[in-house]
Amino acid sequence: MATATTPIWAQGEDFYVPHFQIKVAGRDLGADVIWDVMQVSYQDRDGDLDSVTLTVNNWDAKLMKPKYYPSSSSQNDGVFDPGQTFQVVMGYQGKTKNDRVMMSGEISSISPAFSESGSLTLTVSAQNSLAKFKKKQHTWSWNDKSPGVPSPAGWRDTEVVKQICESPVTDNKPGLDLIFDGDPSYADHETPQPYIAMNNQFDILFLLERARRNSYALFISGVDPSTGKDILSFKPSEQVRNVTYELGWGTSLIDFRPTLSTANQVGKVTVHARDRKTGSDITASVLFKEIGINADLQKIADLIEGREEVITDKPVRSVGEAKDHGRNTMRNQLNEMVKASGTTVGLPDLRAGRQVVIKNIGPVFGGTYFVEETTHTIGDAGYRTSFTAHRVNGEGATA
Repeated sequence: MATATTPIWAQGEDFYVPHFQIKVAGRDLGADVIWDVMQVSYQDRDGDLDSVTLTVNNWDAKLMKPKYYPSSSSQNDGVFDPGQTFQVVMGYQGKTKNDRVMMSGEISSISPAFSESGSLTLTVSAQNSLAKFKKKQHTWSWNDKSPGVPSPAGWRDTEVVKQICESPVTDNKPGLDLIFDGDPSYADHETPQPYIAMNNQFDILFLLERARRNSYALFISGVDPSTGKDILSFKPSEQVRNVTYELGWGTSLIDFRPTLSTANQVGKVTVHARDRKTGSDITASVLFKEIGINADLQKIADLIEGREEVITDKPVRSVGEAKDHGRNTMRNQLNEMVKASGTTVGLPDLRAGRQVVIKNIGPVFGGTYFVEETTHTIGDAGYRTSFTAHRVNGEGATA
């Protein structure tokens, strides 16, 4: 596993010939079809499912007619029909093969373009197979006082995911009614959390969020023959490595555009609620000084100290739960203070939910960033990965 101080060129990776491979309906596309794929673009986003877009040459120069859609050739007919299973691999071929399965899912749409210039292209879109479970949103919480809490210090992600996976589908509580495929011993390596919140999220997207936190894979691995239920796998990925890349301006970063903003920052968060059982008021406040702020941003802290946000629409059951919600709100806001977008050489393991360390750009904008979104593109310019991220709060933090 690479560490946060290991630059990309020191991680034993090959960056020779960009390579991609596509399977449709369980079969590799033939070389003649692959030759027509002008661009492959994979996108993932923290809190959402990933997707793939292909740009395909749709003109047969010999026959002088569309090649794939509308197609009169039995050889190409239906190659990219929506509903078919789809898998894409991206990476490099060199001294050693260095590629990853980026996504497995199904083709969701096709869009031919008939341009004035006469060049015909076909855009093929595919989405993750987990999209079929994106049905209902829930708000729920797990804390160290929850009934049946398995760990004295709180909940671990594997425990939460197992509970949601095996719970029945209902309107008022998370549940997917699936077969859980994961070793409970994985939880022994996860840090117990005293409070985990699910805020108006689709169940499957919440599970994906927990998977990315741990660099786990989340996918449907099969169907249980006795019940007919889908089997949901939640476990460390054999394909995707847990890498924290070090990227530097002038070396591995092609471009980097950071932004520092205090517009939505506050120095205090107060949560007001009412206990439904007793009718008594619940109030708790959190100061940004309790969370800590990056030491090199301490001057900024003086500008926001007098600002306050009051939350009155959050259902909480205790002062402790209100305090936890206030802390989470404050952390999320502080993490939004420094945001950035950038581009680097194509890195198959750079995914949403990972971290990168940015070097050579000064103290305010340098440091560890949490990756919110990535786009991996193989085309005329080779293989590049672009990303958006926010700087992680707490590096050398002062309270």
